[in-house]
Amino acid sequence: MDQSHYGYAFAVTATIQDLDPSYQYCHVLGHELSAKETAKDPSRWKDVVARSPLGMCSNGGVHGAFQERFRVEHFDEDEDYTRIVPELEGVCKPREGWEPTRMGQATCVHALGHLTMYVTNADINKALELCDLLLADDQHGGEKQLCYDGAFMQIYQPLEPEDFALIEGKEIETKEESAEFCATFVDDKKLSCLMGRWPLFLETIETPATVSLICEPLRDDVDAYRFCHKGTFAAVTTLVAENDVERVELYCAAVPTEVQSWCFADAVARFLTTDITYTDRALAMCSAAVGYGVEHQCYKEIIRYMGFIFTPDDPDRTALCRALPPIYQTQCQ
Repeated sequence: MDQSHYGYAFAVTATIQDLDPSYQYCHVLGHELSAKETAKDPSRWKDVVARSPLGMCSNGGVHGAFQERFRVEHFDEDEDYTRIVPELEGVCKPREGWEPTRMGQATCVHALGHLTMYVTNADINKALELCDLLLADDQHGGEKQLCYDGAFMQIYQPLEPEDFALIEGKEIETKEESAEFCATFVDDKKLSCLMGRWPLFLETIETPATVSLICEPLRDDVDAYRFCHKGTFAAVTTLVAENDVERVELYCAAVPTEVQSWCFADAVARFLTTDITYTDRALAMCSAAVGYGVEHQCYKEIIRYMGFIFTPDDPDRTALCRALPPIYQTQCQ
């Protein structure tokens, strides 16, 4: 972490979290801290992105730097909004002074999605087009999906007053509206739209027996149906169970059998991407999964995310690998 006032602010946050276990989800604070740092010199916003801590506050620092840079700057309806592409192109790629993990790059791309909504004045179709332009070299579509997710999140999950002002008159407030809205998109864009609407289904996902209803429109597409649950169970872990292992276990124990292994595995993924110090929670989650016979997918998810949140030579990665049951240790060497 950089040794500046900005870096010290996050260090103080970490200390507060140690003293108060109930204060863990600090994503909005991360936004605020990086926004204040960016406001000092908006021309250096990319430096703030590079200095923002990863694996903390659900990576809110990266998001805030993007949004502060373009918070009051957007293109009018008749302007060529694609002119912004040269400034943003490649911003999420490793460069001198910034060698992010795969999670760092993914977080950056997701923040791009939020940003596209700001610069297009919340025109979702233009925002999605910007995602396609900025990530034209994405061969497998994974980065574009992250960008689409960020764009739709601005509609469904506004956080700051500026966010609410941005989407004024464009709010999607009911399940019926969201169904009509999402029907106007296709393929991965439609998937992001359907996944992003989970705040409208909060009562549904709070109840384990009904959690899959939000993903029901995607049941015929196996991959999309699985991907939808990943986002839903992430929301459950953070918002319903408040990142508490015992509460997540009770929830996962009660979901339909067909999605139970997903519930445990997706909670692990959420722990590891929310805070890099949550490895003990991830391990506890998989230990709990043993009692339900679904530990295999859970441990496999830990192994998969090792390469996502750590660099290959990170000692914390080695320590986590050694903490796994022996049968899985050989798979993460």
